[in-house]
Amino acid sequence: MADGGGADRGSVISTGRNAADGRHGSGVEGWVTVTAVLAAVLLSFFATLVVVSYV
Repeated sequence: MADGGGADRGSVISTGRNAADGRHGSGVEGWVTVTAVLAAVLLSFFATLVVVSYV
């Protein structure tokens, strides 16, 4: 599809994939990956708090 300047912007119809899916996999796998990483970060944070509280 061309705009007023004649540049071709490609098809108007999207493929259904967004930027988050492109970075973290597609659909459910992406959310599982993000959730696992977030859980690991939170777990290490709280483990550090426990260790520091006993020192």
